[in-house]
Amino acid sequence: MPWPTTETALRDTLKDQGQALELLEEWKASASQDGYVIELARGLLLQRMVWFGRGEEKQNATPAWRRVLFRWKMHQESKGLQQAPPFGVRHFLLATELSHLKQWEPVVKTSSDADCFCVLTTRSKVYRQAVQAGLQVRFIPRTGKMGNFSISTLTAGLPQPGRFRQWMAQTLMDALKDWSSLSSYLDKHLASLSGITVGVGNNLTHEGRYTTHWAKGKRFSTWSIQHGAIGPNPLYSHLSVNRFFAFSRQDLRQLQLLQVAEERIKLTGAPYRDSEGAQIISHTARNGKLDMAEREKYVLVAWSGYGHMTSRAHYFQQMEALFGAIAALPNNTFILKLHRKEKPADYQSYLNPTPPNVRLVPYEDDRFPRDIFFWLEGASALITGNSSVAKEAMDVGVPVISLDIADEYSETDYLKAEVVPVAEGKEEMVAKLKVWQEDPFVLAVQLENQKEFLGEKAPEGKEAAQAILEQLEEMLGSPEEKTKV
Repeated sequence: MPWPTTETALRDTLKDQGQALELLEEWKASASQDGYVIELARGLLLQRMVWFGRGEEKQNATPAWRRVLFRWKMHQESKGLQQAPPFGVRHFLLATELSHLKQWEPVVKTSSDADCFCVLTTRSKVYRQAVQAGLQVRFIPRTGKMGNFSISTLTAGLPQPGRFRQWMAQTLMDALKDWSSLSSYLDKHLASLSGITVGVGNNLTHEGRYTTHWAKGKRFSTWSIQHGAIGPNPLYSHLSVNRFFAFSRQDLRQLQLLQVAEERIKLTGAPYRDSEGAQIISHTARNGKLDMAEREKYVLVAWSGYGHMTSRAHYFQQMEALFGAIAALPNNTFILKLHRKEKPADYQSYLNPTPPNVRLVPYEDDRFPRDIFFWLEGASALITGNSSVAKEAMDVGVPVISLDIADEYSETDYLKAEVVPVAEGKEEMVAKLKVWQEDPFVLAVQLENQKEFLGEKAPEGKEAAQAILEQLEEMLGSPEEKTKV
């Protein structure tokens, strides 16, 4: 299959790689180690960059026989799935993570015409989840072909020599295969359509950026719903969609500080927060599987592992302080809900033997849903770093502590506003948890401050899903929106 676009267009898509590499050079002086520097650029240098920063590629963590089995299953599942979109679709979303569906599903179900929406995905797990949710979805199998392009040309000018350069070349080869599959499907099934919008679950991944670039080339309006915390992350200054739907006024202000054009940002609120009450699961279903009392409360620990906002050294400092606090509070149960970037092996030195008041829940644990509200519902407090989980906890009345030993999160909006207390070590963490448990007035003040900070979820009292739906319909009817590239 020939590559359907020009090398010039591909290099335009890759221009962000050079910008991100410039950021690497700027950040190198303040970074504690090269691995952290590389991790800082995971968004624009391709999502899998974080695995190189750990000193390993993601695929090497999986036994060869499992990789072969997975490829076979993908091949079987892809048979007959690469179909044209249903007739009458006006809004497409490229979803590559389950969390993208979490934002999208409320929007579709708010509409009186669910047939005008369609999810596109290259991930079998996203496809299966979309089917279960009753969403229209089309699967785009990866072809394994990459076209006739020179990797040496595409990687020309990379400032990093040696292993990094080699790994980057391999990563670009993998990305070319993804882009080839996407481009083939989009050119075949979407290019001839008119009056549509194209959204991406994350505008900072290689698939999200390519799809946005392709859609703009066809004069389609492009959009994205906020994915996680904005924080002081400079990568968000590279947003390329026509409209970005932000969760809160704090997120909007943060994007403005990053010099994202105001006309591109629309404050809508977070769709998944519209109905968090309906997602609450009983204590019994969860606690029984974790060998806990039916109504037992717990301290939830949920951070994002090390990556573009947390250095590797800091991550292990946090872990040391956390287990110190766990030992100091033997009557408190701690549930450690791991992020997809975290590895259970990193915790092993603290779990031999496992403290009786600790429950470790890996990201892949299929006994439980991955919805964070499932875990917040029974939590007496949340310990995090600078994750967006903090705002979700605020939304449902759970007090939050940020553990920031290395002062890496000071620019995070809710920390800068001094809404969430910052613990710089074990002692402060223990003291804050104790005072919340022993003094209802102090706890009430904390919850009120959090509620006030979070502010309104969507403008004019609208539900977020409805606000996004109206924005999408407006984009369909705006000629100038369609011509912005």
